Amino acid sequence: MARDELGNPQLVTGHFLREGDRLRITVEAIDVESARVLWRDVVSTQANNLIGMQEQIATRVQQRLLPLLGVAPGAESASARPTNAEAYDLYLRSAAAPYDAAPNKQAIAMLERCVGLDPSYGRAWAALGLRYSYDSQYSDGGPVAFKRSESAAERAIALDPTLIGDAAAPLILRRSEKGQLEAAYAMASALVERHPRNSRAQFALGYVFRYAGLLEDAAAQCEAAMDRDPTDRRLRSCAVAFSRLGRYGRARDFLRPDGSSEFAASYGAEIFLREGNPQAALEALRRLPDNYSFGGELLARSCLERRSPSEIAGIVRQVHVTVQSQPDPELMYSTAAFLAICGRREEAIQLLHQAIRGNYCSYPSLMTDPLFASVRMHRDFAALVSAGKACRERFESYRRQHDAKTGR
Repeated sequence: MARDELGNPQLVTGHFLREGDRLRITVEAIDVESARVLWRDVVSTQANNLIGMQEQIATRVQQRLLPLLGVAPGAESASARPTNAEAYDLYLRSAAAPYDAAPNKQAIAMLERCVGLDPSYGRAWAALGLRYSYDSQYSDGGPVAFKRSESAAERAIALDPTLIGDAAAPLILRRSEKGQLEAAYAMASALVERHPRNSRAQFALGYVFRYAGLLEDAAAQCEAAMDRDPTDRRLRSCAVAFSRLGRYGRARDFLRPDGSSEFAASYGAEIFLREGNPQAALEALRRLPDNYSFGGELLARSCLERRSPSEIAGIVRQVHVTVQSQPDPELMYSTAAFLAICGRREEAIQLLHQAIRGNYCSYPSLMTDPLFASVRMHRDFAALVSAGKACRERFESYRRQHDAKTGR
């Protein structure tokens, strides 16, 4: 999805047809409101000449489509185009892989081979950084994959500074997950100022706000990002902000483009629990593989199935190991919610304290999130809220000073 200079929605789409040993690719720009084709171009190339195909399409988009949409064509760096045919084929095949644990690892293997063959291809490094990030968060990649994600993203930006959504934005997300909210905000606000029409830049700024506890601000950035690109499945975690605000229908809108994924099933279950529908939550959790290791989903399922106390205790120990191996304090918040609904109030409180110490401010959602209803009478809850509020106020103070200094 793109927009012209007046903000009207334009859909860029295409299809291909193989005719013997040749590929015929048609690219179109369609005005969404009138369903009128604004621009169409056809590229014909040898089926085994993918690089030639990419160069033709890129040239015609730069010279013909972007001016039509009111976008000034930019100078494309050399690293924006592949130089090795096998590497480019691997890059294209990796792009089709879902972000669930197993296919994501397959995509990582393809992209590692890709950058080995074409180490100057910035887009491949950016894609690899994103894949490493998902491996760290939603699989067993852990801190090693987390560091590899940062390194790959930094390599991508060094090769091609124009890689906003694919490399710069994921770096902002990683800074947030490491508790570096001030650095993340400085990067994100500058990115949005330079590229106000870029959905990934807006998503990244919303991500920082979410960790700072500014859920309304986070939701506003997510809405802007969705408005720019409603098909981007990478916007899926915007569902978190809307769910914490009690806007469950809108949260599901952000899950829908990625609806068949494990993440959508997992977070969909969390939304059902907030709505007071444990049976629907259990059905969603049962769709996850038993080795899904993002957080406390197996624990929530075990409690909803009313398994034995000894079995649940073993799962709690396993969950603690998993959570402590991850650097993301938002994972601690979600896992604490599952502990709370299982009646493990002490452990939930401890994990929430740890999340806030990691600069996941959790305020004011701590006081409104239905999943923490059972812990609000705990003797330590007031201290928890105070810590969360102080975390948010520190960020807001920095934000005011930063914006005044930079003239925003």
